[in-house]
Amino acid sequence: MKSKLGQQWSALAGVLFSVIFLIGFLLFADTPNFDAGGEEVISYYNDDGKIYASLFMLWAAAIFFMFFAGGLRSRLQAANANWLVPVAFGGMIMVVVGIGLFMSGQVALLDAAKLGEPQVAQALNIIDNDNFPVFLIGIAITVLATAWHALSTHSLPMWLGWVTLLLGIIAIIPPIAWINLLLFPIWVIVVSILMFLGSRREEVVETNTTL
Repeated sequence: MKSKLGQQWSALAGVLFSVIFLIGFLLFADTPNFDAGGEEVISYYNDDGKIYASLFMLWAAAIFFMFFAGGLRSRLQAANANWLVPVAFGGMIMVVVGIGLFMSGQVALLDAAKLGEPQVAQALNIIDNDNFPVFLIGIAITVLATAWHALSTHSLPMWLGWVTLLLGIIAIIPPIAWINLLLFPIWVIVVSILMFLGSRREEVVETNTTL
């Protein structure tokens, strides 16, 4: 029963991650482009209220995601504890590392704006615009390993396995991989709902068996 409750809490964590991440991501949608001048970058980051709010959201999202990751790992392992389970979990760890790298870049830009250093701000902004590969590689590993596991062991519904494989194909094509920044949180919500419903169904079966 405790394991089922843990699955339900991890499913809730997945939904919270997706909602908070999408809001935080959208708040960062208007950050300066890679070719922005130093003064433009400083001007943007001097208005730091929205940046701090977004950073707080991403901080919370990363924490919730790891609890979801633990639940999904448990779900996959219960179906078939093969080598794909640690691969998928490793990908999910990379997702959190990617979020952390992005947050670090934003904090550095806030510091550069406070110091009023245009050249530093411009250099950091270029780096910040190009620091997403870790996050996207993490997504690619997560969805490809999960899709392979689902399609070979039926750990998730087959239709979801094929959808997950589609996300994996998108993830390995660099020009369009960024789309997964929006698709991945939606995928997490779908998986979370299925995890929750599955654990509830197992609870009912266990209760009826006991009676």
